[in-house]
Amino acid sequence: SSYGATAGLAPKPVFLDCDGLLMNFGNNLKKARKAYAKFVQGGTAVKSPWKRLKGGIFLGDDEFVSSFSSALSQKKDHPEFPRCQRMADRPSLEDIITQTRNELLRNQQISHARKHWDYEIGEISEHLKLHRNTVAAILRKAEREEV
Repeated sequence: SSYGATAGLAPKPVFLDCDGLLMNFGNNLKKARKAYAKFVQGGTAVKSPWKRLKGGIFLGDDEFVSSFSSALSQKKDHPEFPRCQRMADRPSLEDIITQTRNELLRNQQISHARKHWDYEIGEISEHLKLHRNTVAAILRKAEREEV
């Protein structure tokens, strides 16, 4: 991290240019460093926006992500794009699996989440707090019943 050097708390490496950044905080170097440190400190209490990233590429609400649905649907089976990006507009497991008390409906929704939205067994089992083997058995049974 360049924070220490930029804030004047550590020696500045030869390759690091802090002046351009510090100019945004004032013309006096000492005051600019103090203002920079205060600015950084103020941001440490804010939750990282990266935790709200959807599909590894979208930072926005569901409506924003769904506005890209047609473009994403053209890439769903394209191996050049990472799976998480191809499925960025998929609904959450909370939205897909709404019936947890009714075992039959829950199992149908588990199958739908896996088959249609490409959710991994681990993702489904973690969401439902079921063992991976239980989810796998539900999916095998659903597959046999379809044939």
